Amino acid sequence: MSITVLNPGLLTTVQDMGRIGYQQFGVSVSGVMDPRAAATANILVGNPEDEAVLECTMMGPHLQFDRANTIAITGGDLMPTLDGQPIPAYRAISVQAGQVLRFQAPKTGCRCFIAFTGGLDIPEVMGSRSTYLKAKIGGVEGRKLQKGDVIPFRAPGVPKNLNIRFISPEFVPRQVYTLRVVLGPQDAVVVIQSASMRLQAVLTALWDKLLPAFSDSPLPEDPHAQHRLQKRLERLELNPKLGKRNPGAEASLHGAVYLPEGSIPGLYDLVAGGGHFSDVGGKLQRLEFHFQGDDARLLFHQDNGTRELRLGMTGHFEDSLIDGTVFGANGAWRAHDRLEVEIRNTRMSTGLVLTLEFTGSKLTLHSDLTIPERGGLAGAAPAPMTLALESGEINTKTKMYWEN
Repeated sequence: MSITVLNPGLLTTVQDMGRIGYQQFGVSVSGVMDPRAAATANILVGNPEDEAVLECTMMGPHLQFDRANTIAITGGDLMPTLDGQPIPAYRAISVQAGQVLRFQAPKTGCRCFIAFTGGLDIPEVMGSRSTYLKAKIGGVEGRKLQKGDVIPFRAPGVPKNLNIRFISPEFVPRQVYTLRVVLGPQDAVVVIQSASMRLQAVLTALWDKLLPAFSDSPLPEDPHAQHRLQKRLERLELNPKLGKRNPGAEASLHGAVYLPEGSIPGLYDLVAGGGHFSDVGGKLQRLEFHFQGDDARLLFHQDNGTRELRLGMTGHFEDSLIDGTVFGANGAWRAHDRLEVEIRNTRMSTGLVLTLEFTGSKLTLHSDLTIPERGGLAGAAPAPMTLALESGEINTKTKMYWEN
């Protein structure tokens, strides 16, 4: 009668409407950041409005249900999925035992709220189940959720009239606030992608290179430089890798299966989720190739199921839905024995370049993040991963091709 935290996300805590009446003793109210959204989630699942919920910030958690229950998700759209399939917010949803709730990147807003029918079996502290991180009280041991946490339900079930328990978010009343903006002393704003894997290196480069170039007086006008900059910005785009097809190699690989010689993560984690703070899990057991005309695919047979990565081999990206996230992949032969695959998360700025080198019965995988260049801010490239051909008639044909 519980949920198990497979991955906690960036910041997930138990919150209710707050700990009222203790500020005189130095105890913060805490509580949800959006009381209306949290109350709406509770109403949808048949709870009192002030029942405790999970408040998820930016990157939501991965939760496995050990018992069937009903949930509702409100607030910001962090793109929730159930067993890899997108699910709507502001609707009561029945979840079965064994199913996994995951979140992707934030589409709108930065916090969402998950309510569970019957509430969470969390002890009250000073009349509230809210987590107060600074004082380390409330919630789960006074902290944010961690991988492996098990949170019991108090009274799981299915509320009456489940099929009509929904509300369109645009009909949720929102107050309109007018804010007065006062400009500060800053002369420049630097926007950094949150998916940067080496943020400190980026900040150091800004401090050492960019800031010393600032001055109190404006730069002299340079129409030529301005024109060049404008043209360069107009040409910025994500260009697929171009390369010649390799019919002989592709024919030899069609149906071939390679087995890892060491531990290799599943496809989603191999791409690092494109900046996700998450581990979907799963280990690669078999890598299968499919080349038939323009239909090019890599089949990652993992211990938690098969993931299919479609490749665009004619100067374009092909999309694949992998563990609830859409990835685009483009392939190009860089040499007779080297296939380069670029994988992009369609909702993040990062991705992975995967280089496959074939030698006899061996396949070596080299991976490199696509930000910004090898050995630069992206850091050192991970160690190569090796695989060996599985025995069989098809794979014997493949081995003979690469040995010639």
